[in-house]
Amino acid sequence: MTARRRPRGGRWIDLFARAAFALAAATAMPFAAADAPAPLAWKTINAKGGYTAEALGDPRGEGTRVVVRASASPEGDFGGTGTAVDAAPLRGSRVVVEATLEPSAEANNVTIWLRADDANAKPIGFATSAPQPVPPGTSARREIGLWVPQAATHVVFGVVLPGKGSVVADRLRLRVDADAKPAGGVTARATIDAAIAIVRDKALKADAIDWPAASARYRAMAGDSDPAPVAYAAIRALLAELRDGHSFLMERADAEDHDGAGRAIESPVVRLEAGGIGYVRVPAYTGGNPADVTAFAQTMAAEIDAISAQATRGWIVDLRGNGGGNMWPMLAGLRALLGDGEIGGFRDRDGKVERWRAGDLVDGVKAHADLSNARVAVLLGPKTASSGEAVAVAFHGRPNARAFGRATHGQANANSMHKLPDGSRLLLSTAIDLDRHGTAFGGKVEPDEVVDGEAETLAAATAWLTSPAP
Repeated sequence: MTARRRPRGGRWIDLFARAAFALAAATAMPFAAADAPAPLAWKTINAKGGYTAEALGDPRGEGTRVVVRASASPEGDFGGTGTAVDAAPLRGSRVVVEATLEPSAEANNVTIWLRADDANAKPIGFATSAPQPVPPGTSARREIGLWVPQAATHVVFGVVLPGKGSVVADRLRLRVDADAKPAGGVTARATIDAAIAIVRDKALKADAIDWPAASARYRAMAGDSDPAPVAYAAIRALLAELRDGHSFLMERADAEDHDGAGRAIESPVVRLEAGGIGYVRVPAYTGGNPADVTAFAQTMAAEIDAISAQATRGWIVDLRGNGGGNMWPMLAGLRALLGDGEIGGFRDRDGKVERWRAGDLVDGVKAHADLSNARVAVLLGPKTASSGEAVAVAFHGRPNARAFGRATHGQANANSMHKLPDGSRLLLSTAIDLDRHGTAFGGKVEPDEVVDGEAETLAAATAWLTSPAP
C-alpha cells in the first residue's frame, strides 16, 4: 500500500486503502470458513456480474495459470477468482503470493491479493499488489506477502480484474518466505501498545471506540514474545472500529517501498480540444520522492502553459479516475488554474485549521500562465477518491468553476502518517477537508450538475464552457 497526502505535519492519504477494505470484504463471501473450498478449488468472484475465470496448475508447486475475463458490459466494480488453504501449518510465518500479471489493453489496475481469515470468515490480514499497478497491455511479475496470525483458519488468495477486459496471472504461486525476519527486538506487544496510543490520541473518530475494552482485547492478541508482525491483525481490527473507511496500516516493507520513487498510475493528459477548450486528466499519484513529485507536477504545469493561449473558452479538469495518492503534486501541477492564494485546508477534531496552497510541499514548479479566473469544468464520479477529492475541494468555491458528473467516493478527509516501533506506519484519518471559503466536507463531494454517463458528463461540461458567460 502506499500513502495519500502529506500536509506540513506529515499527513497523507492512501490511494489503495479504499480498494483494500472493499476487496477484503467482498471476497470474503465465497470463502466462508463453514464452506471453505477444498485445497486448489478455485471460485469465481462476481460470476453473476459477467466475470468468468479458469485456473490450471498447482499454486503450491510449479504454479497456476489463471485467466479472468469480463463480459462486454460487466456489472459491479470488479470480478476475479480465488482459493483457500488451511492456515494451521502457516501460522506465525510470512506467506508470499507471486504471479506474472498480463492485463489486456482494456484492463486497468489488475491485482493479486492475499488474505487471512479467522474461524468466523472475518478477514484479519490482507495484502494486495494494487500499489504496484501493471499498465494495460504489458506484463510484469508481482509479489505480495502477509504474516499469518495465530487466529487464522484459512489463507485465501487470488486475482482481481476491475472493470472491463481480461487478465492472465501466469505462474501464480503460494509459498512460505523462509528468509523473512521481523524487525529485531521489537515485539508484537510494543507495536500494538504504540498503535493504541496513537489512535486514541489522534484519530478523528477516536470517540467511537470503547478504549478500556478495546485495549484489553487487542493487547491480548499480541504477546511480549511474539514478533511485531503478529500485531498487524489486531491493529487492522482496531482501525476498523473507527469506521472511517480511510485509516489503514502500512507494513514495514510497503513503507520502505513508498519512500522510494514516486509514480503516477498513468501519465497526465493535457490537450487542446476543438473550440478552444483545454482538457486536463489528472491521474492518481503515489509516493513521496521529492524529485519524482516535482517532475510529475512540472510536466503537467508546463503542458498547461503550452496550450493556455489557445484555450480561450476554458478548461476541463477530469478527476473521474483519480483514486488518490499524494495530493501535493496534483495541486502543484494545476497551480495556474487554482491560483496562488489559499485553496483549501484541513480541520482536525479539536477545530485546528491548517490551510493549503497549490505550491505547498512541492519545490521548483513554475506556472507562467495565470488562469485563476478562467472557466473550469471539473468532472467527478464515484471513483474520485481521497486526494482526488481533495483536488475537487480545491476547485469548490473557486470563481468560474463548476463540477459535473456524479458524487465522489466519500473520503474528503486527511490521513496523517505515524511510525510504529517496527518500521510499519499508521495512516490515520485525523482531519476533514475544507474548501477555500471554509466549507467543510469529510465525506462525498457533490457535483453542481448531476450527469450520468461518461460521454454525457463531458458533453455537459463542454456545453457550459461554450455557453455565453453570465
